[in-house]
Amino acid sequence: MDANHFDEDLVQVRRILEIAAVKMAAERRTDEDLKAIKAAQQTFADRTLNYESGVEENILFHLQVVNASNNKVLKSLFMKIMPDLLMMFNKSKQQDDVKYLRGIKEHDEIIDYIIRQNSQGAEQAMEVHLENECS
Repeated sequence: MDANHFDEDLVQVRRILEIAAVKMAAERRTDEDLKAIKAAQQTFADRTLNYESGVEENILFHLQVVNASNNKVLKSLFMKIMPDLLMMFNKSKQQDDVKYLRGIKEHDEIIDYIIRQNSQGAEQAMEVHLENECS
């Protein structure tokens, strides 16, 4: 299997996992989960706004959303693909600053839906975000 095909498969699996996870996070999140998601988002935003690499911080934000699903199997599956996601993002030419700046706003929208426990809105916001991030 060539690297491009593997990356396409990885993106497909990521979408399946994260869209399911964000929906569950909106339904099941705790106050502690919200604190962790917001902290990860703040770290991602700080690095991005300082034009520093935010690859790891971006993945950690998504991990906190998966954690908030309170589904151990989803978390385990996401943890298995995390190293591959990091490698895929790190091998891209450079961080796309415009994409990452847009990502801050999209993450904030996802957080807002999770706070309001709006699972449908969270799901739609994550779909848009992943489409923008992976395009």
